[in-house]
Amino acid sequence: MAPVSPLAAALGCKCPRCGRGALFKGFLTVADRCTACDLDLSEVDSGDGPAVFLIFILGFTVVPGLVVGLALLFLRTYNLGQQTPAETQKHCRYFSRFFHLIISFLFPR
Repeated sequence: MAPVSPLAAALGCKCPRCGRGALFKGFLTVADRCTACDLDLSEVDSGDGPAVFLIFILGFTVVPGLVVGLALLFLRTYNLGQQTPAETQKHCRYFSRFFHLIISFLFPR
């Protein structure tokens, strides 16, 4: 049997021994045994690793997209270039309060 690249097996979610069998039986659940080479995977403890990676990926993609999307929605809704300075200042205060509320939920003290 040819040696399996650990990187290729990890990226393909395949068995670390044979590189063919599925490593997961669910979305984040490790399979009990490899279907190809019968390697026992039941003692492998992934801990919170899969969940943490999922949280990191979603956190780095969804949160900035939400902030930019809300900012663009705010700019489009209030047409900042066509308002008086007083109206613009009032709407900027509202947006600032909303932004601080979002940040306070994301990073509580």
